[in-house]
This record gives sequence, structure tokens and C-alpha cells, in this order.
Amino acid sequence: MHRVSIMHSMETTANRTKVFIVDDSVVIRERLVEMIQGLPETQVVGEAVSATDAVSGILHTHPDCVVLDLQLQNSSGLAVLREIHPILPDVVFMVLTNHGSTQHSRLCMAAGAQYFFDKSADVEQVLDVIAGIATKRRCH
Repeated sequence: MHRVSIMHSMETTANRTKVFIVDDSVVIRERLVEMIQGLPETQVVGEAVSATDAVSGILHTHPDCVVLDLQLQNSSGLAVLREIHPILPDVVFMVLTNHGSTQHSRLCMAAGAQYFFDKSADVEQVLDVIAGIATKRRCH
């Protein structure tokens, strides 16, 4: 099953930090959408549950930031990162996973991820990074 959701809003996204969420857990995606939408000047522009849909959605929406799970339906977040980062090098990739090993972290960072967080402990840090990206965009 493929699922990509592109969020359309009546508000312009020009001045908002655009976030794309990639996770195969509906509970995690819904929680992240709710928390991120609560940040000022930030908008979730899409969601995907699989690597294939993530690549398509990210290329379509050109987000400022991607929150990416490592374990996906038909591949891995690492594969998404390796495919997208060379095409869109200015996108900030935050890996948010239950597979928080040092090896996974190194592989993700080598592929272009700027942040690597553990789902069970670091969700608030993800929000802090997104808020920081929004602040930086507002100042430029």
C-alpha cells in the first residue's frame, strides 16, 4: 500500500517553514503533525509511509525540512536520504527512529542527515530544531 499525502492550505507557504514527515506509523505521523502545526510559522506540507512515496512527495513539495524514519514499508529512510539529499542538498534531514545505534547514526550522517534522534526520547528536540529553522528563515 502506498500513501503519500500532500497538504494543501489556503494560507501561503512562502513565509512558513515547510516540513515533510516520513513514517510508516500513523500514530507517530499524527502526533508529529499535531506538534509541528503548533509551531509558529511552520507547516506540514506532506506525509508518506513508504520510501517510494517519500521520494515522490519530497520532490513535489520541496520542503525545508524532512523528519524521516529509518524503517519504512518498502525500503528504508536511509535509501530515501541517499536518493534525495544529492538532489535537494539544502533540505534539513532529521532522522527520527527506534533504531538508534551508532552505526545507523554514522550511515545517516554520511548520507546527508544533519540530525539523528531516538523516537522514545528526543521528539522535543525535533521540535526545537524545526523552530530554529523557522527562526533562521525569518531572520534572512
